[in-house]
Amino acid sequence: MRGCAGCGQRLPRALPGAGRPHMYCTPACRQRAYPRRGGTASGTTGAQRARRARQEAAGQASEHDQGA
Repeated sequence: MRGCAGCGQRLPRALPGAGRPHMYCTPACRQRAYPRRGGTASGTTGAQRARRARQEAAGQASEHDQGA
């Protein structure tokens, strides 16, 4: 049997054809493990990240055009 990636508690065996096997015993355990996996909260919203990505892409495109 597999153990929870967060706390090590035994996980129930997944039923055949039921999708991916669980990695964590509870959502709380999954959330506690997030920082240990290297995840950090960015402090920005999805809209802010999308805007920044568009600005960076536009900046790269204009730099690329100027070099030609």
